[in-house]
Amino acid sequence: MNISKTVLALYQTIIGEKQKRLIKTADAYLDINYGDKVYQIIDQVKERNIPILGIQQIKTILTQTRLFLAMIK
Repeated sequence: MNISKTVLALYQTIIGEKQKRLIKTADAYLDINYGDKVYQIIDQVKERNIPILGIQQIKTILTQTRLFLAMIK
């Protein structure tokens, strides 16, 4: 079985050039904000057609992955 490594980095605050660089190189955007959304960042992510994942989607993915791995064993 081939399982690839996944790298996840969480940033509390990103601004300026760092924000541009991270959005340019991102494979996905994880929106974990419960309150106000940072629509400027979300708009930039949408412009690049980067998938945006929310907390509920991540919970579903993790549940499905656990079930799949349990079936493999």
